[in-house]
Amino acid sequence: MNKKFLLIIPILAALFVFIGTQRTHYYPFKDSIELDQYNVLDIIDTDNGLVAIYDKELLFATPDRKLVKIMSTDINGVESQPRAVVTDGEYVYAIVGEVYSDYNYYINEKLLKYTFSGKYLGELYRKEYGENAFVNSNNLTNAVFHDGYAYLTDTDDHSISLIKVSTTPPKENDETEFSIIDSFRAPEYIQTGRYNMVENRLELFNRFGECYYYDLNERKLDFHPETIYNKFDNHIPYVSITFSTFTKVTDILYYLGAIILIITVLCAIIKFVTSGYLNRYRTALLFILVFLSAIIYYTNLTLSDFDEEHKLRTISATESVMVGIRYFASDEFEVMRGKNPEDYKDEASRNWIEWMVHYLQAACNATGKEMGMYAQIYAFDQNGTAFLVADSYNEYPVGTLYSDLSISSESEPDESNMMVYTVEKEVDGTYGFIHAPIYDKDHNLIGFLEMGSEYGKLRHDKIRKVIGAAMQLAALVVFLVILLDVLKKYSKELKEYATIRKTNPQEAKYYLSNTYDFLVTGLVYMDSMLMVMAIASIKTDSTLDLALLFAIPVTAYRVGSWVGSMLTSPLLGRFGEKRMGVISSIISAMTFAGIAFAIWQDNIYIFATCKFIEGIFLESVLYSLAEGIPYEIEDLEYRNKKIAESQSATEAASLIYMMIAGIIATTFGYAMMYLTGVVVCIILIPFSYIIFGNEEEDEEIKTLHVWKSFAKPKALIYIILMVLTVSFMTGYDEYLFPLISENAGLTDIEMTSIAVFSITVGYFAESIVKLFNKVSPLKAMITSFSVFGVAMMILLLNPNILFATIVLFIYCITIRIIEVHRINWLIGLTADDNVEGKDVLENYFALEDGFKVLHGPILGPLCAISTSVGIGFLGLLCLVSPRLYGFIAPDLKIYNSDEEG
Repeated sequence: MNKKFLLIIPILAALFVFIGTQRTHYYPFKDSIELDQYNVLDIIDTDNGLVAIYDKELLFATPDRKLVKIMSTDINGVESQPRAVVTDGEYVYAIVGEVYSDYNYYINEKLLKYTFSGKYLGELYRKEYGENAFVNSNNLTNAVFHDGYAYLTDTDDHSISLIKVSTTPPKENDETEFSIIDSFRAPEYIQTGRYNMVENRLELFNRFGECYYYDLNERKLDFHPETIYNKFDNHIPYVSITFSTFTKVTDILYYLGAIILIITVLCAIIKFVTSGYLNRYRTALLFILVFLSAIIYYTNLTLSDFDEEHKLRTISATESVMVGIRYFASDEFEVMRGKNPEDYKDEASRNWIEWMVHYLQAACNATGKEMGMYAQIYAFDQNGTAFLVADSYNEYPVGTLYSDLSISSESEPDESNMMVYTVEKEVDGTYGFIHAPIYDKDHNLIGFLEMGSEYGKLRHDKIRKVIGAAMQLAALVVFLVILLDVLKKYSKELKEYATIRKTNPQEAKYYLSNTYDFLVTGLVYMDSMLMVMAIASIKTDSTLDLALLFAIPVTAYRVGSWVGSMLTSPLLGRFGEKRMGVISSIISAMTFAGIAFAIWQDNIYIFATCKFIEGIFLESVLYSLAEGIPYEIEDLEYRNKKIAESQSATEAASLIYMMIAGIIATTFGYAMMYLTGVVVCIILIPFSYIIFGNEEEDEEIKTLHVWKSFAKPKALIYIILMVLTVSFMTGYDEYLFPLISENAGLTDIEMTSIAVFSITVGYFAESIVKLFNKVSPLKAMITSFSVFGVAMMILLLNPNILFATIVLFIYCITIRIIEVHRINWLIGLTADDNVEGKDVLENYFALEDGFKVLHGPILGPLCAISTSVGIGFLGLLCLVSPRLYGFIAPDLKIYNSDEEG
């Protein structure tokens, strides 16, 4: 009892950590969050609650200033920046810009809807930008609400639009319905605007904050310079956000859980080391330690180089702009001498500012497009105070004061001492920039140029690339080690085959069995992680969600596999192994060619048809032939040795084929990946001739007798409650995780690398499997199901790609434990019916593949509703169904494989 209690503690600790990782924890290190103008970009404060843009995230608090949550606006792994928050009194709406991963410009702007408790309700509107639009400040500036509609003001340079969109989020796969009430072109650049519903007019404000009224009834634009508005004048109030008792408790549990997990891991490592359990892995562990140390060193070195490169590029870009100012625009800058902000409102100064802004934008795009650079020119007024004159962002009004200044109007004309690189955290990010002085012809300091970029985002992008490179490198190392081992092992077998093929042809073919198994298994698993991306690359006219599109070929493949499982025994008995091996290789080659053709033709239905045929002849017939060769060996010891080698061939093939497939897909495309499969299928043809020799005699077909035994109550209950659960459990690896990865924006190489790591985890799980062999088979299976089910339920609470990957690793371990016992248990249940274990083995996969047919029709619609629904379904099934079987299972003793020996 005490041991069970001690086991529960780290499980609960992991639960608190997993749940808590989705948010930032402050207590007990901070008693409150202080909001002010230096860390809040926008804020709304109503009787229903407070919402603020805090540290580039949305902060939700109750009316009494208790923190509810802080959440990112990122969706599907795409970085975003909230720019404004508005409310209709009942709900919260955020104007958000999604950012390109390669440089700091917007992909689009969106209007998102939330409750005051922070629940995301959906996207209402999206405005797309091309890569050459260079938008880095929101054009959607304001929204007002009336009678179930939002009225968005779009101020895109001189182009102005009023957009009407429903406040009810569209259903899945439905497009957003919106209408443009009016659009026109303003005579000058408009920085911001708002819709006055009472007057039915647009109120637009230029660079000076001067107002234009656009009457929507008369479609008439009037200039009202006496009305001044600065969107940055809405001073952010000082607000102290405190923590509720619940938040404090969960924060403490999070930190406590992290400490317990660290202690648990350290204790486990010490126990493994002292017991000698890790001795067999000493070389691998030493390599991992050295590799991680090299990665840490490389990361630090890369980030140091990045900091220096960012500094030098910023200085270089600033010097380029200053050269243009000094030698080509020095006369124009005389306009800045001794002026106040009001002096820039004459026509000549307005034209000069317009010209200057375009010059700065062109300079930023030319010298630092991938850095998303910005440039601003400040002038000194007669009192020596710096104020903004020109802004490449076109975000801040002319006259905006610059209070934190590294250059004063009294500075000496020594430019080298004033080109100071600074990294500074602002309300909307961390920026790295340079201040460069601007002098008049008499060498008097009249202003300065500030030029830089969002250092924080670029550094974050660099870190992600380093991590991605490390993943790829680690996967490549594992791939190369196994590839070299495979080449060494199989070349040796080929030599041994050549030596005895004439003297002992029957024995010689067994030397080719592992190579044949390697080729076939590799084809089966080649696209397991990449099929969802191959399908996503097909441009169809269908409005179906990706989850449903993915379900079409997956279902076809599983139906084909099930049909093939039912037909394999009759086909082999009727036509012989050699003939079916050759025919299946040819047909499989044709299916791979057909899939490539389907990708070129953007036809999902040809794709699905080919996957159906592939399921019959590759997944069923060829796979059964490859896996069944060792069972022909009469010598038990030699047979077990070849079976173990066959399992190793499966693991090696899964790793090598997926890596090669990922590289080919990334470099040459998905069609080329499948054409590579054609080549491998052609290689299988001569192997089938050599290995299977002469035509076999017809075998007695025992399928009917086996299935009658399966239909009896004690076997049928096991099949419904356990085999069905095993089948759906594999749906996480084959269906759910690829879908989650695609939605998270992972690249082909990243997905393949994760697949490599997961298979490696499964490979090293052999020792864990042996530990579970010490308990009863049924208990081992139920425990494994429960561990995976709990992991799925935790993932449901925190559905992100990191924890989805951890759950994949847990799956790889638990499924290996279950696979050891699942068939043996069924053999024991049918032993009274004089059914041989080999016959059960041949027909078991027909059961499992038959249930896999349901993956697409069930998981597809569930995931179309929400990925979380699919996760919850699998989690509950793995928790409930095996436990139910444990209550009603017959008291039948099944020996472990170790005990049988």
